[in-house]
Amino acid sequence: MAGESGRIVWQVGDGKVTDGAADRGMPAALERVADAPGAASGSAAGPPCAGPA
Repeated sequence: MAGESGRIVWQVGDGKVTDGAADRGMPAALERVADAPGAASGSAAGPPCAGPA
């Protein structure tokens, strides 16, 4: 439906989401989400955000 939104949250078992393999895997996962039927175009993913301080 128009106007719906969602959130993708990354979690790793050890370290940070910006470390190595976790960080390298995010772009491909986001591309799959963007290519899903009904996904809005024109949205750009920004860099991963740090968790709560």
